[in-house]
Amino acid sequence: MKDNYTFDIVNTDGLTDEQIMFIKKLNTRTRYDVEDPKDSIMHYEQICKHDSGYLCECRLQYIIDYLKTK
Repeated sequence: MKDNYTFDIVNTDGLTDEQIMFIKKLNTRTRYDVEDPKDSIMHYEQICKHDSGYLCECRLQYIIDYLKTK
């Protein structure tokens, strides 16, 4: 099934490779019966121990830090 992850269902037309890589960092599952997406910060123990798919302060700080460098 193609829509197992949020990245599969968003429109990335016209985005740069760097923007797509950033979106993949925010990728999460849309179903519980599939594996966590590779290279995503949005699941448990990638950058913190908050619930998977939850935009916690740790993940929000990652986004802020990324935006500051751009």
